[in-house]
Amino acid sequence: MLLSRSLGLSLVSSALGYVLRSEAYDDVELGDWCGTDDTNVSPMILQYYGPSAKRQEQTIVVPTYFHVVTNSTRPEDGYLSDELLQAQLDVLNSDFSGTGISFDLIGTNRVVHEVWGDSADTDDHQAMKTELRQGDYKTLNIYFRTFVGYSTNSTTPLLGSCTLPEPSVEPESRLFYRDGCMIRHGTVPGGSLPPYNLGRTGTHEVGHWLGLRHTFLGGCSGDGDFVLDTPPQANATRGCPQEGDEDFDTCEGGGPDPIHNHMNYSAHDCRNEFTPGQADRMHELWSRRESP
Repeated sequence: MLLSRSLGLSLVSSALGYVLRSEAYDDVELGDWCGTDDTNVSPMILQYYGPSAKRQEQTIVVPTYFHVVTNSTRPEDGYLSDELLQAQLDVLNSDFSGTGISFDLIGTNRVVHEVWGDSADTDDHQAMKTELRQGDYKTLNIYFRTFVGYSTNSTTPLLGSCTLPEPSVEPESRLFYRDGCMIRHGTVPGGSLPPYNLGRTGTHEVGHWLGLRHTFLGGCSGDGDFVLDTPPQANATRGCPQEGDEDFDTCEGGGPDPIHNHMNYSAHDCRNEFTPGQADRMHELWSRRESP
């Protein structure tokens, strides 16, 4: 087991210190947890990476920008306070501790837009990112939105989605601007979507951004997530199975399912680890993420 500065781009004043209203668990409608497409990806994602000296040789500090995109300045509509954003940053740095990766918040941008906050249209997503994105290809941009869906005309919300790295991306290209993570605002620590409000959606999606796939890909056969120390599993984990439960070990001979892994779908309070193999993979793919 493994282990702020303000940019001043706000278009409207910040609502500080507000604790978001809580929604009942049964009222949280989800199509699934994550909308990241980790099958239609670059060839460099579809290969194994062995133990990497890079993890011992380098400490990665990822420059990070938070974009809060909402329809209004009301906290209940997702206008997140500095305190809630700091809590999310703290969770990221805590969950990635031990991997040699940390996140430095360079700036926070708040935008009120009648379309971008909850549109499911991929063209709207592209327009939003093209307008708001900061930094180069090694800069993490996270967009906190009211609604995150699979695609245009999607009506059932997800918790988040993100892009996986590409080996060479031209500056100012569509791929360059598409890069980044979209996260539903209520998933930040203390947010409005219990029990999904521990900040672990951010951890999961940023894991994708750094090159990790879902641990349950491929079921009990095939290459799965291309990480040797994450045992295969027949399906995504739900809840937090205990030893002896039917869904504790779903693939014969592979060892118990990685129920505590951040790249699984376990309950958010059940997930607490990246493996050494995942850390090696993130470091190796970071070195291949070319920064225009």
